[in-house]
Amino acid sequence: MTEQVKPNGGGQGKEEEQPKNMPGNQGGPESTNTGDFKGLIAEACRAYGIDKKFVLSSRMDGDAAIIVTQGGAKVQYRKGDEVEKLSPIRVTGVNPENERRKPVAGKGSRHAKK
Repeated sequence: MTEQVKPNGGGQGKEEEQPKNMPGNQGGPESTNTGDFKGLIAEACRAYGIDKKFVLSSRMDGDAAIIVTQGGAKVQYRKGDEVEKLSPIRVTGVNPENERRKPVAGKGSRHAKK
């Protein structure tokens, strides 16, 4: 996969190896249409119940969309898959039950100065 390239100067010195073809750089079969990519990512977000603002990263891997959420969930979606929705903690990284608890210390606690 690599070819030997001689530096300028008549072949003196070390030979350098440089890659011939990097996948995805020539627009070959590895490259995907941006519209298809965004459409599949949006479809995956709807299927898993992920709001766009909680998507940390997304990419295409062949025909599958891979999404990483702020809650740390990494999910894979192919067109037409039947999947379960993610819990709010796995999407946002914040436990919705914490809002209902009484604060132990700080502004809303019973020990705060009034």
